[in-house]
Amino acid sequence: MAYLIYYVWKWVVSEIKPVLGEAMGTLIGLIDRVRMLDNDMIRLHQKLNMVLEFKEEYEKLTGNKLDIDIDDIERAKKGKHSGLARKTK
Repeated sequence: MAYLIYYVWKWVVSEIKPVLGEAMGTLIGLIDRVRMLDNDMIRLHQKLNMVLEFKEEYEKLTGNKLDIDIDDIERAKKGKHSGLARKTK
């Protein structure tokens, strides 16, 4: 009976423990990446809310609607278009 216990213990220590250690390292790395992505999502959400609040504030102060199209933004990023806002009443 003692030999069976020793054999199982030796097998667990030599075969299972290294694999579990490696899996724990991978799991910790994945958890860190998920936390970083969560923080990035929180920051992007805050930036989006700030831009939307700024847009509402701008429209209230000027009385003009700020109409920005995604295509205009992409053209501006490429340097082909200088003005983003079109004012409409």
